[in-house]
Amino acid sequence: MAWDRITGGSVTSISVTPDGFIYGVGLDKAVWRTRPNETWQRITDGSVTSISVTPDGFIYGVGLDKAVWRTRPNETWQRITDGSVTSISVLPNGKIYGVGLDKAVWRTCPNGTWQRITDGSVSSILVLSDDAILGVGLDKAVWRTRSYGTWQRITDGSVTAISVVPNGDIYGVGTDSAVWIIRNTLCDASCKLTKIIQDLDEDARGRIWSLDANDSVQILAGPEKDASISAPAQEMVSAVKLDLEGGDKLIDISTLADITGDWPNVLATTLKAVEARAAANNTAPVVRIYIGLSGYFSGTYDRWLDTASRWSGLLPDFGIAEFNWNSHLRGVLSKLTVQLVGNSQMQIYIGGGRSQKDTNWNHSKIVAVDGTRAIVGGHNLWSEYFGTQPVFDTSLSVVGNSSKAAHRFADQLWRIHQRDFPSGSNGTHILRWEGNIVTENVTGIPTSTEILRQGGGTMGNIQILSVGQLGKSEYPSQVKKAVIRMIDVAEKNIYISQQSIVHPFVSNPLLRLWYQTIDAPLVTGLVQKAIAGVDVKLVLSNENAPHNTKANMPTRDILKLIWRTAVLHGVGNTRDNRTKFCHNFYIGNLRVGCYDTYPGGTQSFANHSKAILIDKQVFMVGSHNLYEQDPAQLSEFAYVVADSSKAEQYYYQYWEPVLADFARTVYNDTQCLSILSERDEL
Repeated sequence: MAWDRITGGSVTSISVTPDGFIYGVGLDKAVWRTRPNETWQRITDGSVTSISVTPDGFIYGVGLDKAVWRTRPNETWQRITDGSVTSISVLPNGKIYGVGLDKAVWRTCPNGTWQRITDGSVSSILVLSDDAILGVGLDKAVWRTRSYGTWQRITDGSVTAISVVPNGDIYGVGTDSAVWIIRNTLCDASCKLTKIIQDLDEDARGRIWSLDANDSVQILAGPEKDASISAPAQEMVSAVKLDLEGGDKLIDISTLADITGDWPNVLATTLKAVEARAAANNTAPVVRIYIGLSGYFSGTYDRWLDTASRWSGLLPDFGIAEFNWNSHLRGVLSKLTVQLVGNSQMQIYIGGGRSQKDTNWNHSKIVAVDGTRAIVGGHNLWSEYFGTQPVFDTSLSVVGNSSKAAHRFADQLWRIHQRDFPSGSNGTHILRWEGNIVTENVTGIPTSTEILRQGGGTMGNIQILSVGQLGKSEYPSQVKKAVIRMIDVAEKNIYISQQSIVHPFVSNPLLRLWYQTIDAPLVTGLVQKAIAGVDVKLVLSNENAPHNTKANMPTRDILKLIWRTAVLHGVGNTRDNRTKFCHNFYIGNLRVGCYDTYPGGTQSFANHSKAILIDKQVFMVGSHNLYEQDPAQLSEFAYVVADSSKAEQYYYQYWEPVLADFARTVYNDTQCLSILSERDEL
């Protein structure tokens, strides 16, 4: 394995984070930060000799007194251990390892004391887990061991300090004080997640995206293998009830349009339990409900269009007009509070609408509770998920730190709303229920950082990237960036389950003149992967699906549109490329078991999932539709799980039966080639 130089010479110790930032101790003993081949920037005062940076942004350092200190960029150092080490490595769970004065590896115990776990033979360390330790030997080579194990040499001698990122790349400080790297050519789940993060805006970290540790992930998806058609909806209801009934501090709910069907009663019953516990314990839980209201205008234009649409009968429906938002929100609130007594300090806030400034409304679907549990995905709280013709959807139930990320995204939804509607003739469109009294035109919504204790949390081993977007005005297209990066890093297979990948505008010839209906970078990436030999499968809804969940276009036409778009964006329209594409690219419709339609009916299955699985290693579940987000770019939220065992479970629970059933709707190689040769315009 050969070392490659990637920075100038200026540091004595390094720590590289999963998102690709290199932190180093400069010759002035301050902490500096850079990326490969970029300029170093100073981010702390000079006072340490060795550092370790954790995913939550904390910088740990060995002070001049050989104690361990901690800080964040541009903040003050705080001493957290006695002085006894010369180099450190800190795990994401906060456990500290250090090189002692005897050059052995030590680790901190819960009682604050140090415990010796290796022989003395290294000057710098990097701990990958409780049982995997890398060290720089006295010969300046990298060695590897386990707790109480024997050291084994794995590189030539040429570095004085090291760091390793999840994809297996080893970074080292050379004898010239520059940073060098040995690249790992294999890419596992952690490696793929690292690459997915690299395109996200760093300034948005902690606001609309973060990488967090979690204890458990439950997949709420339908149709499942050997399950009844109605089973997934009941599973989702049970998960929501279980989470909400335990709420004590903060409950966040975000959804689209309304809350209908069985859901008002489900939520009313759980809120009753929350209120009763609050009254008994004299606590003050906060419930925040944010509802996206689709449309393209607000204010005066909204009123004019609403009037013209109702009187002419010719214009399309532009959504609930702004002057009716408050009455709509009050109606939803009344359904959810019908069982409440009003004998506690519980507060319920409800707000919603849309922003005309960047044609944006909330499309995320979140249930988050107390910073410990969250459900995120595609499920709206609607009646369409029940009955004999339910919508099929996918969400994830998570226990762990990613729930706080969901709360933080909700904070941003409320912040943006209050920015766009501070007051005015129609008010703030925020209502508050407290003690059976409803107040309109409310301001000053409490944030999750004010309600929940920050820091701490679980030390679980399931890494989840939480990623959202807030329209076009702030950190645009973050979810889209993550999706395209997922496609880019896939090596074997890409499985996508979506309602459609063409915009509903495709059915309107007039609107098609102005707006793109398909996401060109996304579908071009899929075509390129198929040509390269990656197995690509797209499971869409159906043209005759109920509940406004149609695929928007026949798969034959979508296939032609995908190929034509890719050719317009640089893919060669050669016989060889078409042959490879048709052999590896499959597009079809959702089927359930032996059924092509709902039992006893003529309409086919409604797929509302927004899910992607790559290489059976990494998967995304969220609210983001994959068609072109124009003219509206909606507020979306998704979880990206990087865990091979969970991905494998997801595959066998959902994808294996879905792909087996959808196979009877796809075109074979010969049919695909024939379709691509057709020249009629779409």
